Order: sequence, then structure tokens, then C-alpha cells
Amino acid sequence: MTDGLAKAVGAFGKQLPRSSPTLWNIGYHKEYYWDGRSQSLEKQALTAWTGANMGAKADEIAAKLNALQGYRAQFQKVFDSGATPDSIVKSIAAFERTIISGNTAWDRAHAGEQSALNESATRGWNIFQAIKCNNCHDGVLFTDLQYHNVGIGMEPGPTRGGAL
Repeated sequence: MTDGLAKAVGAFGKQLPRSSPTLWNIGYHKEYYWDGRSQSLEKQALTAWTGANMGAKADEIAAKLNALQGYRAQFQKVFDSGATPDSIVKSIAAFERTIISGNTAWDRAHAGEQSALNESATRGWNIFQAIKCNNCHDGVLFTDLQYHNVGIGMEPGPTRGGAL
């Protein structure tokens, strides 16, 4: 679940420097953003929502939500108050934690069901392993949850630390 674009588009059509990461299984991660600079989904949501990605004014959005009876009532029920920037990002993060993959052909194959992957997918998986993609993209989340400098975006030359 991502936008499929090479680089994400933020507020007012501004192209952002990186692609949008997937939200599938994001609740299992411990750090967020491509460089891990956020330690919680709530902090990531607030930064993305109010920063360059979306450029929202959190207090204005909270006031608009509180002006809608249904939203005000739900925030009151869950948080014992109307919508606030804090309760809004808690709601976003709670929703994101529900986006969980499961019972896919890959999940079934990984659990031992020999016939779960079709011939094409099996060939793809064999190539994936042969070229060592699974050194980092492994396990049920297809990640080792680490950060790796693979040289993309690095400029060779003396100003960037020498040739690659």
C-alpha cells in the first residue's frame, strides 16, 4: 500500500525527496521514515501532517473535526475530550497499526504450503534469493529493520568523500 510513485508528492503538489514507504505491517516497525528519525508512529504522523509533506495546521484541523458532531462524539468517547492534535495523531497511528497483511500466497508458502506460489512467483523468488536481495529483505516483513547505505544518491568525487 503506497502511491507507487518514484518520489512522493506533498502539500501543494511539492515533490518530496523520497518515495512513500508502504503502510503494510508498519505497526511492527520500531522506527519510521527512511532514515529512522522518528521513534513512534505518532511522532511520524505529526511531523508528516504538519511539516512539508502535508503542511496542515493541526489546531485548525482539530477545530474543523470538532465542528462535526459525529467526529466530536467519537473523539469524546475514545479520548474523553474533543479532537486535539495529539488525539488526532494517536487516531492515525492506531489506524495504521491495523493495516496488516495476512494469508497471502507468500504467507502460505512461507508457512510451508508448497503449492501457494504459482510458477512465475516461484521463479521470481528464486531470482530474489540468487541475487541476495534476501540478505536484507528477509522474513515475514521482507526487511531486517536496519538501514543500509547502498550508494544511491551519493555523488562520487572529493566533495562527497571520494569515488564510490
